Amino acid sequence: MKVLVLGATGFIGKSLALRLKEEGHVVYGCSKSQGVDILNYESISEKVKEVRPEIIFNAASHGGSLHYVSEKAAEVFNDNVQMALNLYKAVLEHCPDAKIINPFSNCSYPGDSAVQNEEDWLSGEVHPSIFSFGNSKRTIFYLSHCFWKQYGVKTVNILFLHNATPLCLMF
Repeated sequence: MKVLVLGATGFIGKSLALRLKEEGHVVYGCSKSQGVDILNYESISEKVKEVRPEIIFNAASHGGSLHYVSEKAAEVFNDNVQMALNLYKAVLEHCPDAKIINPFSNCSYPGDSAVQNEEDWLSGEVHPSIFSFGNSKRTIFYLSHCFWKQYGVKTVNILFLHNATPLCLMF
């Protein structure tokens, strides 16, 4: 299968690309450090057009420490949502049958959760310390649903939890 990994030089993306190659997939990676700026529509559009992948793992994100995502809240939120908008637009334009896989961390859970239950994922506000990052990931979830509803763009949203089975929300 032809796979494009966004954020291919990051912690998750690098390991994911390696594992996919080991499993026999044809893997293309891209990241800002490799010259593909997902914040720039033309940049990601050209890469998607060139590769025409069947599967796209969206491991790219703008994040950092709790202090950083609080201090740079607007930039973090804007960048994560803009990267997703650019990706969905490029997929729609160049390979609408591709499936996008969005891995989310548990930071998008409600901040007052003593125990994180899948059915409570969106019931309550994200903790203030990660408000920008967590809510940008929730926005990407809603964005994926809107692109599926209007255009039929397929997405699998995977919510990874500490010591638990991942929750998959597919459109």
